[in-house]
Amino acid sequence: MILARTATALLLALAAAGCAARPPAPAHGPGPTTRASFSGCLVAKGEADAANHPAPAVTRSAPAPTARIDAVAGGVTVEHPLTHACCLTAAVTTRLEGRTAVVTERLSGSPCRCRCGSTIRTEVSLAPGAWTVAVELEDGSGTRRVAQQDVKVR
Repeated sequence: MILARTATALLLALAAAGCAARPPAPAHGPGPTTRASFSGCLVAKGEADAANHPAPAVTRSAPAPTARIDAVAGGVTVEHPLTHACCLTAAVTTRLEGRTAVVTERLSGSPCRCRCGSTIRTEVSLAPGAWTVAVELEDGSGTRRVAQQDVKVR
């Protein structure tokens, strides 16, 4: 009982001094609502159809594109053009690590003997405030971070 009164008195004193408590950062764990769409080779119906989605040429003057992260009302949009082995499928998940939203793109399946291009577009709902958004690509060679950006969600 004394402990409860002491805690209440402390909270009242902090409030009177203008020290409002900050809302806690989101806990680690499963992510927010995520919606992903795929275009290019990832929607091809086999190796013959994958040939209709060639990998973009990479030169010194035109390096491989990276993921673009844009803050939008209520969250972020990630657009990631990528080159990969043909005949794969993709899945996207999002998890929160404090104020960091980690978007993980997983490529899986049995690859064919060609390379092709696709784009993964992901919409992630996030609460207003400052966030770091990281994009990870997981494939047969492991997981690597392909982009990271600080954003302000309104």
